[in-house]
This record gives sequence, structure tokens and C-alpha cells, in this order.
Amino acid sequence: MFGAGAAVLASMKPSFRPAWDFLQNAANNKTLQGLDAAFAKALKPFEFDAFSCAQARAPIGEEVDARLLFGRSHDEWDAYYLKSGYLESDPCIPELFNGGKPYAWSDLQEREQSKIAWQIWDEAAQAGAHNGFVVPVPNDDDELYGVRLMSPEKKFDQEARSVLNGMSILYCVLGIKLLEKSVRAGRDGCPLSRREAECLAWVTEGKSDWDISEILSISQWTVHEHIERAKSKLGVKSRIQAAMLSSANGWLPVNPSR
Repeated sequence: MFGAGAAVLASMKPSFRPAWDFLQNAANNKTLQGLDAAFAKALKPFEFDAFSCAQARAPIGEEVDARLLFGRSHDEWDAYYLKSGYLESDPCIPELFNGGKPYAWSDLQEREQSKIAWQIWDEAAQAGAHNGFVVPVPNDDDELYGVRLMSPEKKFDQEARSVLNGMSILYCVLGIKLLEKSVRAGRDGCPLSRREAECLAWVTEGKSDWDISEILSISQWTVHEHIERAKSKLGVKSRIQAAMLSSANGWLPVNPSR
């Protein structure tokens, strides 16, 4: 076994070796923060500097519903992306359910796309994300997870696709287990009020302050104050940071009240 591993390492491209280490050792991480750090290290040689895991549902006859869960992403871009309602227009989301194969943004850009799709990609590039690689991870018939990798480079090593796919699936599976563990262990230590947690849960689904105010039947100003207080309690600067940190710690309701 050791000889086979040594042979693989000897023939491996240098940029692939951190990925090999991740595949071998990722399960040893006990927290999402540790898993994120290990994944970031493995992705660095491939020039992907941001990543996130999302849950997506597509019941028959209904629009795709997606929710960010955890990861290390471009906070400013994600906040803008969610505020602009791009989660509902992003061609990458329905593509998750189209065959179950990993794909790059550049793959989709070779096809005819809507004006809003090109607007999303153009604005992402302005924010420093010139290309992305998305890996679907099946769950139920109408539900799956997706891992999104983002790169400041327009191109990446095409030989790395299978490696990125394997790493992303492992990151997702281990991350979901750690998230579920955090949900069980973190409820008692949650620093958020019920309303703050509800508001942040809707932030992960791309809802604006106005959207959340309509859902919860409270004023837009009250929603803003709940989110600002949550940011202050958690010591973060953006709403997306607050939402993803809270999600990672299991502090958000799975099905926020309407």
C-alpha cells in the first residue's frame, strides 16, 4: 500500500500534491474552520482563492431554491450577489441539476446565455472572480449540494478537473457532517436572539432587508437593526460573514418562520 502511494506521489504534478494531502487527511479536521483552512491550502496551487458550499432544491414544477451554508468566499461580492437577487437568475444554479457533472463558468459561457447571466459574470470579474468551477453533490431526488470554487484567473489547469471534483465532494461531505455536529452542539451557546437568527437565515437565501421584512411582517428598519446587532455580536463586518458564520455554528433555523 505504501509503495503504491509512493509511486503515485512520484508521478504526480507538484501542484497536485497538496490535493493528495487533503484527500488523505481531510477527515482528521474536527471543525469547519479547520476543514476550510485545509481546503484553501489544497486549492491554492490551482489558483482558486474562494469557495463555498450551498444547498439547492428543485421540486418538480417549482423554481430552484438555493441557500449558502459554509465556506470562504468573496464577502463583498457575495453580499452584492445576494442583495441583487442573482441567486434566482444565476445559470450555474439550474445547471447543478442538469446531468450532475462538474462544470466551469467558461463551459457555460460557450453556450447561448441570457443577458442577466452575462451581467452576473461581468460583475463577478470586476469583483476579482474571473472563472469558477462548480461541483454538484447529489442528495435526494430534488435536492443536492453544490461546491463553488472561484478564481482570479480566466483559465485553470484542465487536467485538474477530476482532482478538483474529488476534493470538492470530500469537502462537502465532511463539511455537512461537521455542520450537523455544530447544529447539535451549538444551540445552547448561540449568542443570537431568535429574530436575529431568523433574519440571518433568510440572508443565506439571498433575501434583502425589504424581502425579510415582508416575510416576517416587521419593518425593514427592524430587520436592518437585527442584522446589525448580529454582526456586532459576532465581530464581523458584513451580513454574509454573519450569516455563514452562524450557519457554520448551527445557530440558524433550518426552516425559518414565514
